[in-house]
Amino acid sequence: MKKLYDSDWATEFWYSNVRFYNFQHPGHNEVAKSFIKLTWKDTKVVGFGISGKYVVAKYCKVGEKSDKNYYLNVLPFDHCKESQIKLENGSCKYCPIGYKRDYETNKCVAYIKCGDNEIISDGICVLDCGSDKKISDDGKSCVEIEKE
Repeated sequence: MKKLYDSDWATEFWYSNVRFYNFQHPGHNEVAKSFIKLTWKDTKVVGFGISGKYVVAKYCKVGEKSDKNYYLNVLPFDHCKESQIKLENGSCKYCPIGYKRDYETNKCVAYIKCGDNEIISDGICVLDCGSDKKISDDGKSCVEIEKE
């Protein structure tokens, strides 16, 4: 049986104050304060306490009223997946295989680290020797092209 007052209930209640936050003009908003604290991107640690019908949250590193970085830390809901970028029209587009979304730039970036002379192709690293070299017979390195 779900308790009337628990951390899920409190989180949903605090988040519901999103309706008072203006994403077009981000900044401190006393009415949306609980939403701001709950969703502040740079918050890395939060603690909850419950006593009877009281639920309390303590956040570490939440923006203060003077903080000018609300637009970087209080972000609108984003339905795109980690492997997608968000287009201007609000729809999502998948990144190529081997890439994921960089949330700060909203661009696809490689998450597979390849070695020297390697590029990502279909999600795996393959040799790319350029036009002045060729792939060795064992397929593990690039070698000079012999001139005749």
